[in-house]
Amino acid sequence: MLFQKSCIFWPVLPFFPVFAHFKAGNTVSGPELADQKGGKTALGKGCINPNILFRGVFFMKRSLFFLVFLGLLLSGPRWFLGALEIELVAGAGNMTFDPESDKDNKPFDELNYLGYFNLKGDFFDKAEYNIRFERESFFQNTLSAKISIDMDYVALEFGPFIGIWDTLKLSSFRKIDKITDEIESPPDVGIMGGIRLAYPGIVFLALKGSSTLNFQNKSRGEAEINAGFWLPYVIPAVSASVKTFTWQSDDIEIRNELTRLWASADIFAKNIPLLLRVDFGWEILKRSAENNHTEELLDEHELWAMFAGVQARWQVSKPWRLIAGMEIPIFAWTEKPPPAKNLSKNLFFYYQFYAGAAWTYLK
Repeated sequence: MLFQKSCIFWPVLPFFPVFAHFKAGNTVSGPELADQKGGKTALGKGCINPNILFRGVFFMKRSLFFLVFLGLLLSGPRWFLGALEIELVAGAGNMTFDPESDKDNKPFDELNYLGYFNLKGDFFDKAEYNIRFERESFFQNTLSAKISIDMDYVALEFGPFIGIWDTLKLSSFRKIDKITDEIESPPDVGIMGGIRLAYPGIVFLALKGSSTLNFQNKSRGEAEINAGFWLPYVIPAVSASVKTFTWQSDDIEIRNELTRLWASADIFAKNIPLLLRVDFGWEILKRSAENNHTEELLDEHELWAMFAGVQARWQVSKPWRLIAGMEIPIFAWTEKPPPAKNLSKNLFFYYQFYAGAAWTYLK
C-alpha cells in the first residue's frame, strides 16, 4: 500500500530542485539580464537566469536517475521477488587452536566469538539468493553471496566469497621464536558451488566445495559430502568434510587442516513447530609450520576428538523463529607433539554455543 500511494508523486519529485531554486528567488530582472547580455533583452522583467535554469535541469536529470533507480530497487520485490528471510546468530567457543597459541600447544584456550548474519530470498519461483557474513573458528571471517536453483530432483548453487581480517602470528610455533611478525594480506577472494541430488521423500546426496583464487599469500579450501534419507518424523544423514587454510610469508608456510566425519538426525513431529537436530562424530585438527627454503618441518600440532552437538529451531510465530545450539567434545587428546596428552579430564572447559533468531517475510 505504501508503494501504491507513493508512486503517484514520483513523476514530480525530479523537479523539486528546480522549484526550490525558483522559490529561493533565483530569478533576474530585465535590466540585470540586459546588463549580462550587453544591453539587449527580449525576455522581460523577472525572467529566469539561464545559469540557474541549466543547473536546475542538471539537478533534475541527476535526481531523475536516482529516483528511477530507487523506484526499481523498492518496487523490484513486488515484480519478481518472493519470501525474504533475515537470520542473525551469535555465540562463542574455544574448540579450536588459538591463532596465537603458545609453544606448549594449549588447544581450546582462547575464546572465539562466533556468529553469522544471513539474508535469503526467493525470486523467479525456483531460484534463491543468499548473502551471508560469518565469523567462525577455522576460516575466521567470510563474506559470501550465492544463487541457488532448485529443479526438484537437482539443485545447484554457486557464487563468490571473500575472506577478510584473518591473521596469524608466526611466533605461535616452537623453533621460530625469533619471528614475531604477523602474516597479513588483503582479502582473499574465491568461488564456491554445490549440487544436490534428491528423490523427494526418499533419499538425497549433496556435494559442495569452495576454493580461493590464490591471488594473495593465503588460501583456503573446503569440500563436503552429505547423504541421507527420509523416515517418519526423522531424517538421518552421514557427512564428511575437509577444510584447509594456509598462510605464507617469505620464509614460512603455516597450514591448518580440519577433518570431520559425523552422523546427524533431524527430528520433527506433526503439528509441533520444533525441529531438533542431534550430531555425533569425530574430528582431527592439525596445524603445521614449514620452512619455505629448506622444506624443514618446524612444528606440528594435532588434536583428535569425538564430539556431540544439538540444535533446536522453534517456530514461535509465523514470521519468527528462534535458534539455539551447542557442541562439546566427549573425548579429546593430542597426538602431536608427543607424548599424547589426554584432555578429557577438563572437558567441561571446552564448548561451542550459539543462539539467535530468524524473521521471515512472506509475499
